Amino acid sequence: FKHALQVNPNSFLAHNNLGFAFGEHGQDAEAIRHLNEAIRLEPESAITHLNIGAALERQGKLEEAIQHYNEALRIVPTYARAHTNLGVALAKLGRYDEAIEHHTEALRIEPGFAEAHDNFANVLARQGKFEAAMQHYDQALRLNPGFAQAHTNLGIAYAMQKQLDKAQHHFAEAIRLEPNSAKAHANLAGVLLQQMKLPEAELHYTEAIRLNPRYKNAHLRLSTVLAAQGEFDRARYHVSEVLRLDPDHKAARQISERIEYLDRSSQTE
Repeated sequence: FKHALQVNPNSFLAHNNLGFAFGEHGQDAEAIRHLNEAIRLEPESAITHLNIGAALERQGKLEEAIQHYNEALRIVPTYARAHTNLGVALAKLGRYDEAIEHHTEALRIEPGFAEAHDNFANVLARQGKFEAAMQHYDQALRLNPGFAQAHTNLGIAYAMQKQLDKAQHHFAEAIRLEPNSAKAHANLAGVLLQQMKLPEAELHYTEAIRLNPRYKNAHLRLSTVLAAQGEFDRARYHVSEVLRLDPDHKAARQISERIEYLDRSSQTE
C-alpha cells in the first residue's frame, strides 16, 4: 500500500487499505491519518467511515466514533456492521436503549451475524437481563463455535450470577481457542480465586503475566493469592512490580500494607 501511495499519493484505495492495516496492528493514530485522507478523497465511502469510527473508538473518542458510524449508516442504511459497532459505542456511554435498537437492526439485516448477537448480549447483561443475554450468547456460539470472545463474555455473565462452574467452563474454552490471551488466563484465574482454588488460580495468573509482563491487575491478584498461601516474599515482588509500573497505584499500596500485616500475624502464631 505504501508503494501504491508513492506511485499515486491521491489513491483513495491505498489510503483506505493502509489505514485499515495500521488499525489492525494497533497503530490508530497512523490509521486515522490515512483514513481521514481517504475520506477527503471519497467522502461517500461507508467502509472508510466505519474504519475511522473503529479507530476512534479504540482511542476512547466515542462521540467522534459515533459521528462516523452514523455517517456510514447515512450512506448505507443497511450496513449491519455499522449498526452493531454503533451499538457498542452507545453502550459504552450508557445509552443502552439506543444501543439495543442498533443491535436489533443489525440482526434484522443479517440474522446470522454472530458478533452482533454477542454485542447485543453484552448490553442485555449490563442491564441485568441475563436470560435474554444468554439466548444471544448461545446463538453467537451456535453460529461460530470458535468465537473466543463470546465464550469470555458468557463466562463473565455466568460469574456475575455466581454460577462459577459454568463461568470456569467458558473461560477455559476461551483459553483453548486463544491460548496466548493474557486476559483469558486472568479471567479463568479470577473465577478460580473466587472458588478458593488457589494453586490453579496462581498458575493462570502466572501465565497471564508471562504473556503480558505489564498486566498490573494480574500482578496484583497474584500477590493476594500468594499471600493467602503464606508466600509473602513472592507476594511482595508482584506488588512491587505494580508500583514500578504505576507508583501512585492506591490499591497496590493497600495490598502491600495487608501483606505486611499478614506476615507479622503469621510470625506471632
